[in-house]
Amino acid sequence: MEISFSPLTAETLPAVKQLLLPFWERNWDPEFSERLFRWRFLGRQDGESILAMDGDRCVAMIDSWCRQYMINGELVDVRELGDWYSLPEYRGVGLQPMLMMMKKPESLLSIGGTSATQALLPRLGWKPLPQVVNYSLPLTSGVLAEGLLNSLGLPGKSALVKLAHKLSFPVRRVHNQAAPTGNASVAEYAPLDAPPEVKPPPDAYALASLIGAKELNWLYSAPEEMGEFVSLVFSVKDEPVGLSVSRLFKLEHVYQATILQIQSSQVSTGMYKWMVGETTAFLAARKACMISCKTSCPKVEEALSSVGFLRHAVHQTVWWSREQEPPEGIILLSMFRADDGVLPYPK
Repeated sequence: MEISFSPLTAETLPAVKQLLLPFWERNWDPEFSERLFRWRFLGRQDGESILAMDGDRCVAMIDSWCRQYMINGELVDVRELGDWYSLPEYRGVGLQPMLMMMKKPESLLSIGGTSATQALLPRLGWKPLPQVVNYSLPLTSGVLAEGLLNSLGLPGKSALVKLAHKLSFPVRRVHNQAAPTGNASVAEYAPLDAPPEVKPPPDAYALASLIGAKELNWLYSAPEEMGEFVSLVFSVKDEPVGLSVSRLFKLEHVYQATILQIQSSQVSTGMYKWMVGETTAFLAARKACMISCKTSCPKVEEALSSVGFLRHAVHQTVWWSREQEPPEGIILLSMFRADDGVLPYPK
């Protein structure tokens, strides 16, 4: 066995598909698989994967995306780690792509991952950041019943879930939240428009992820099977002050939505309540029966709770840098990190 390491390219993409599809538990037809993988890995800017190859066979890989963050007021590139997989018989080999990523010049950020990953990274010298928290807002009885049936593991569950959604009724109304100031407006972002330049004030966060033109262009170029990516621009006195980015997609029985990013140049609980309320109402009007969000910011958490979101799991968040200590203070992380924002993939 002679292992070589290479980047992910159009030539190595077929080998990556053979590795990932079983881990993703997907059996797509070749035409869609090709379109999805090309968009996911080759269509974005500043993405990089390291592959471990045994001949023509990809036996392990790690994926990353270098994106702009604000660290104590300065704009800095941070590398987000995503898919990290290895075939069982190549576990030792599978560690090498991670070690190679750790030699990159950018600081690295990881959120969650398998229990094995969460146990390993601190042993490799990764240091903790404040945790990222999951929130969800169920809007129909079918969603609530599906959650209960999944937890019980009853025989014939699939038929019961289908029936629960067929007989479903609304259990919560979403109400818009008042804007924190007068002369405020909300408009849907059109992909042909220039994205609004809204960043948190330099002293608002020790660490804040930012979403801009290249990320929006990539999301809006997704295969239609991925669902619909939608963004709202929030303005005060006709000046953009905020941006929310969401994904609306259909699972087997119902539409679901994820709020990927809440970003504002005016950081306050009132501003976030307005943005979360308007975004949630917009997604509910598009027939979303369940809306999910992640955040590490206490003000965004308060806004989510005020709209009715329920707090769920927390995720380990860790940082690696040979030169820079983890930022200390409040941080702003979201669901738009590495591949988090594009999961789940279509069945």
